[in-house]
Amino acid sequence: LYNSYGSKSSEIFRDYGFVEDHPQVWWVTDSRDGKQHEFTIEDENGTITWDTSWTQPVVGPGFRSGARTLLEVIKTVDESAEREKNSAYYNLAAAYRAAYQRAVQIALRSSLDESKSRGEEHEDNGEL
Repeated sequence: LYNSYGSKSSEIFRDYGFVEDHPQVWWVTDSRDGKQHEFTIEDENGTITWDTSWTQPVVGPGFRSGARTLLEVIKTVDESAEREKNSAYYNLAAAYRAAYQRAVQIALRSSLDESKSRGEEHEDNGEL
């Protein structure tokens, strides 16, 4: 029954109003070509599995740029949501944003590590 809810964490939250346990499927939109990089956070330890069904590498700068932009958006939404703490939906939305933020941070770190292991130059400024 649980697997019938949907395939992505955002869909499950949108349709059913909860952040599911692991594994969680997320994505980041590539800032260069607009494609979505899908990945799964398998467990609480942050084990990540990348969707490798297309040829563009997930370690690319477009992914990392998109991930950093998304983290900034989440931060901005979190800051503005502070005014709505009395809303019945505040805790649900905050839990979703926290899960998505954690997933994107794990994916960004994984991408940077993979890029470094390949000896590729990248735009890493030391920030996640």
